[in-house]
Amino acid sequence: MGASAVDIGSIKWTNDTYGYTLDKSKASYTFQGIDLNKILQGNNNYIDAEVDTVKNRFTLTEKKIGSYSTPLPGKIYFSGNYEIRRNFTVGALFFAEFFRERFSPSVTTSVNKHFGRRFSGSVSYTVTNNSYNNIGTGMSLNGGHFQFYLVGDNLLGAPLALASGGNLNPYINNSKFFTLRLGLNIVAQWDSPQEKQPHPKKRKRGVKILLPEAKK
Repeated sequence: MGASAVDIGSIKWTNDTYGYTLDKSKASYTFQGIDLNKILQGNNNYIDAEVDTVKNRFTLTEKKIGSYSTPLPGKIYFSGNYEIRRNFTVGALFFAEFFRERFSPSVTTSVNKHFGRRFSGSVSYTVTNNSYNNIGTGMSLNGGHFQFYLVGDNLLGAPLALASGGNLNPYINNSKFFTLRLGLNIVAQWDSPQEKQPHPKKRKRGVKILLPEAKK
């Protein structure tokens, strides 16, 4: 079992605080597209003129302001794991984020398998943001003092979309989120496998022969 709370509270800014504003009468621009003919004809000033127009319309005005606070996106976690048998576990995770009066919860269940000491795999199912078709997967490679991991959510929808329709458009249009994380952990100490203790030797049965003592 585990529980944690992260990023609870806010940050107060007091030193060297500045605010930036735009002139509402000028801060508007309609992009008409790019004229390829001018670019192909070698009109090098065409792109520069467009960039200068945007800069002039969106010029920021700097002004020193007083102290202010910004809230942090608070997060809470509740997790648990149960070992069904050796190197095979199931787990559940409840996650919630609080930010600017918005509450975003999610629930994840997972199945985890360790294949020896070097490789681990995981498959998960997540319910979040009113989305119920999020299947994720993950893996880790352990080598001495280093561990490489790769995990992601809502991954299996992409190959299913390719198999059924030959393109990713249905997957992209129906997906509400997509995450992919990878990293490298440094393991400070690696526990050595427990040495097998030899079985106690069985007592051998036999007949003991007593020889007569030699006469002096």
